[in-house]
Amino acid sequence: MLRNCNCASSNKHSLQCQDDQEIVWIENPGYVPPKSGHELENWECEDRPRIEEEMEKQNKLLKCLHEQIQAVPDGDVKKLLEERAWSVQQTVTALRRRRRSVAEPTKNEENAESESIRGLMLEEKQLLAVQTNLLEEIAVEKKQVAELCWSLVKLGYQTTEEVFPKIEGDSWESFLADALLEEAARSTLIEELARLKSECAVLRANLELAQYDQNQVTRF
Repeated sequence: MLRNCNCASSNKHSLQCQDDQEIVWIENPGYVPPKSGHELENWECEDRPRIEEEMEKQNKLLKCLHEQIQAVPDGDVKKLLEERAWSVQQTVTALRRRRRSVAEPTKNEENAESESIRGLMLEEKQLLAVQTNLLEEIAVEKKQVAELCWSLVKLGYQTTEEVFPKIEGDSWESFLADALLEEAARSTLIEELARLKSECAVLRANLELAQYDQNQVTRF
């Protein structure tokens, strides 16, 4: 005798049992029934929505089985249903564990990604700091080269080839030429500044002397 599970009709399938046979599924077209315990053992799914969908199917199956157990008298069929219900309950428990194990790596992956981003940002800051230091060192070295070039020119060297005869390259020649012009301009400015300071000192001394003479005249 077949017994139909009333709660299953809304799930696009029917669960039926027969006194002397295994429980069978009467499937509607397009519906995928819950997986068996053996199928789940070999089901390598790490997708949380699919695991939750399978859990929902197994829970509905478990509910149908409990309804069947309540509806049939004691006997082999009831024992079969109880065994099946226990198996489905274990399956639901296993699916819950799998869902937790899938959720935790996701959180860990987010943390790992966040740590990776922070690491990249820190590395970028470090590289920028190194770049800034290198640029500052290059500027200092260029200034020293310019000073050296100008000193050598003042000693009698007239061309960059005489200053650095073993160094080749248009970019280096251009740099040396610019360095010489820069240092020459700086040297000229320094000399002009020194001259102006000297003139200012003379003018200040004359002004103070004139004020002193005026005070003396006013006094008498």
